[in-house]
Amino acid sequence: MKLDRSQKIIICFTLIFAFVLAVHSTSLPVKEDATNKYLDTLDLKGVDRLMIVAHPDDESLWGGAHLAKDRYLVVCLTNASTYHLTRYKEFKYAMNVAGSPSIMLNYPDYVNRRRVSWKPYKGRIEQDILTLLRYKKWKVIATHNPEGEYGHPHHIGTSNIVTSAAKKEHDFDRLYYFGRYYRQLPPDRPIGPPQDPKYMRVKKRMFPYYYRERRTIRKHRQMHYYENWVKATDWDS
Repeated sequence: MKLDRSQKIIICFTLIFAFVLAVHSTSLPVKEDATNKYLDTLDLKGVDRLMIVAHPDDESLWGGAHLAKDRYLVVCLTNASTYHLTRYKEFKYAMNVAGSPSIMLNYPDYVNRRRVSWKPYKGRIEQDILTLLRYKKWKVIATHNPEGEYGHPHHIGTSNIVTSAAKKEHDFDRLYYFGRYYRQLPPDRPIGPPQDPKYMRVKKRMFPYYYRERRTIRKHRQMHYYENWVKATDWDS
């Protein structure tokens, strides 16, 4: 059957509409940001600790047992541009297991399979973190250590920016870094006590939601039981 011009136009617009609808359906359900207005919408009753991480799954890897034990607001700085809705859902499901309120910001991670430099975003990230620090008198502020655990540039960047902001706000004495990373656990000395089994059970329930990151999680399995955070003031001592 041959189509006339008007029918072709109708079909064309129908396809365009369907495409737009499909794109819209994969957008994030809620725009989350580090503003007082958005923070006011969260239930932070009894939440007296703050954790800031670079990527979804970092909070589970380096602090999952702490999340199971205490009440944290967890803030993730990045959301991957390619799988942004998937990563958002993974993060939220994991945080639901931990019982932690959370915010996922939208700073870039990878674009076209290349890690994005945060240099153009540093000022905005620091302003967001300052807003978070000023929102409440946090008992504990936790983030990546200055070595970025295993040297990840975004982890190092997060640590540097959070540390700078904490010093500006006179919160440095409440800042804690994720524990030192060991590719192999040293056989001659313990690196600290393992986490309580009851909190580890919660942590292990968080991992399966990060299916795309299963290899990364497995790669660091030697550290799963050890979240030996270090107070920032003691890091170099």
